[in-house]
Amino acid sequence: HHLTIHSDPVCGNRNDVVWTVEDPSIVQLHDSNSDGTPFRLLKAGRTTITATLGELSASCEIIVEQPLGLVEGQVGEYTIYNLQTLTFAFTPAEDGQYAFWDENGYTHFMQLSGPDLWMEGQVMQAWLRGGETYLLHVSNFFGQDVQLRQRVGKTVPLTGIRLMESDYFGFIAEHRYLNVMPVPANGALEDVTWEIEDEEVVTLEESWGIGARIRLREFGETTVTARTENGLTATANFKVEYASVMPENNVFYYGMDNNAYHVVHFRVPEDGRYIIWDERNNWHGLEVTDFNENHLAGGDNFVEFDAEAGTDYLLYLYCYGDQWTDYIYHLDP
Repeated sequence: HHLTIHSDPVCGNRNDVVWTVEDPSIVQLHDSNSDGTPFRLLKAGRTTITATLGELSASCEIIVEQPLGLVEGQVGEYTIYNLQTLTFAFTPAEDGQYAFWDENGYTHFMQLSGPDLWMEGQVMQAWLRGGETYLLHVSNFFGQDVQLRQRVGKTVPLTGIRLMESDYFGFIAEHRYLNVMPVPANGALEDVTWEIEDEEVVTLEESWGIGARIRLREFGETTVTARTENGLTATANFKVEYASVMPENNVFYYGMDNNAYHVVHFRVPEDGRYIIWDERNNWHGLEVTDFNENHLAGGDNFVEFDAEAGTDYLLYLYCYGDQWTDYIYHLDP
């Protein structure tokens, strides 16, 4: 999990924030910084995490519960609320290749951990040892509450593949991530190769096993196809539009849905240090890169960076809220 600081004013200096946890046997902090802290839940119990900056402080109570039981051949049926994570414990009876999936067909984000094992993604298959206990964390990012019917079982022969989406739309300089899904849901997945109809419109920046990162490069339409070694295929259509441009008054209005992101192309009027901030102080993320997507600066409600006049920059806007939210961004020296 992760805690994030929100300051008042949003551009207040918070470089000397100190993070502490009341009971480190329940929660472990790691890689803390001035913006926030990741933390890991170690055992059931209650404790408090506190951020301190001089005489100012803010605290959050953390409640850790025991994981839910998951049994092969049975359905774990639960309501999983938006932005909630459920944790299941599973102990296989014998060694084998196992798959975890939702019988209702939802593609949740999952993490699987155990002895010498750590995996994450929207498809979860792994070789597990009989008698060992593994933890499966299932997260809901759908923007609404859903009925989860969690299953686990050994994999079976693959009869087909599909992509999570059949149509993708975006703006130049954005990325789209493609993941192959098995048919049936516990079909033993194979690595795939990727084929692009028109590489002037989109390009393959990175691929791994059953996933790929696609860069949207030019206005137009094309297709991307995943292919297994034995000839099973799945194809997605891509439509790329021009990116939004920061208006001349340097105030940008935009609305985003839950877990969406948007890219804005901008330039600055003269050399100097600039800040981009959201007038409404909503919960989201900002990142500034050059036009080749080299990271320059990032933050939650505001971001500071050095810029040169006449240079092209990209502003990535990320929405972490649980509903459609309107933002008012300012670009100021």
